[in-house]
Amino acid sequence: MSPPSQQARPQPEDRSPSPEIALSITTSPSKLVKLTDITNQEEDGSDTESPPPKRSRTNNEESGNYKGETEETQVINAGHQFVILYSLWLWLGAGTFKVEYDPNSNEAKHFENEDSRVQGQLQEIKQVLGPRLFSEISSEAWIAKVFTKGMKSQRSNTATRLRRHCATLFGVSDTDMLRANIRKEKFQECIGWVDDDHGSGLYSSVDVEILHKDNSKSYNIKTAFLNPIIIWVFLAIIWGPTTAKEAMNGILSNPKTDTMARKHSIRHTTPGAIAGSVVLSRWALFSDDFLQSVGTNTGINYEKDFAEYLEILVTGLWEKRKSVLNVFREWDRIAFPNSDSSLIGRNQDTSRGLKTALEMLKADEIEEDAIEDEDH
Repeated sequence: MSPPSQQARPQPEDRSPSPEIALSITTSPSKLVKLTDITNQEEDGSDTESPPPKRSRTNNEESGNYKGETEETQVINAGHQFVILYSLWLWLGAGTFKVEYDPNSNEAKHFENEDSRVQGQLQEIKQVLGPRLFSEISSEAWIAKVFTKGMKSQRSNTATRLRRHCATLFGVSDTDMLRANIRKEKFQECIGWVDDDHGSGLYSSVDVEILHKDNSKSYNIKTAFLNPIIIWVFLAIIWGPTTAKEAMNGILSNPKTDTMARKHSIRHTTPGAIAGSVVLSRWALFSDDFLQSVGTNTGINYEKDFAEYLEILVTGLWEKRKSVLNVFREWDRIAFPNSDSSLIGRNQDTSRGLKTALEMLKADEIEEDAIEDEDH
């Protein structure tokens, strides 16, 4: 198989984004349901295509995390998980599924060029779909369509949740959160607006107050990605708004409902989860009404900003940079305090502790009387 750089890469399809969901102070629950239904249609707006086969999975089949469900439901759930943990968007849109997968692609070099970035996403898609369904993507066109449908519905649900149920996490009122003109007036500076001192300016992706733990308006490597708000946003996505609000007071409850964390067996933080939470936190306070790759009101390229955050986090993780490792350590501490899983080696730390304890036990004195009692 030729390396990715030598393959003929398909041109991206027309990705003019359809509105994910529009929210206003007057949106009624019934209209909200209709809007959500609309965003779950396919890219071309058609919902008349024959549904995919709904063959039941068995627990013995190697097919990802969704065993015992129909294949359609499994693929939709995989799309949900992909948005939460890996990426809000596909780099080439539907064209991503037409790129030949290179199993030998070097994960550490996924940001060298666009071809390698796409290979990185294909690896992640395989992770959430499972090997068998992933191998059928080229022959079963419905898989890509349904996967994309799952991604769109997850983005829509997240947009609804943040704007309608999470104002408290941002320290703002429900009314302010639902009015675009108020969001622009009140929150422009904290989400990256940089004035050029000539009556205009632009939005920065890194000189962002809400990105930093110390609310710095200039990029600070020691506090970037550590603002509690973006961590609470992630908690709201995987555990629910109530749990996120409790976390503001240092309490992390274990909801009895079927949360995204439980449904997808999410046990540690990922670069995509952090990058996505930053983008979603900024979008929630921007004047854009729709969660799209490019904002219609602001012109902000959210997908580009996401890619920049992702590159910083992945590069720092691979190179073991102290500042980035601390980000993952802090996110895991808050979001998954009882998990033994982590990308920065929490399992390894636990094993080292056990090894030390066993070595100390081996060096301990043996009680001879106890041995004699056993002989009798």
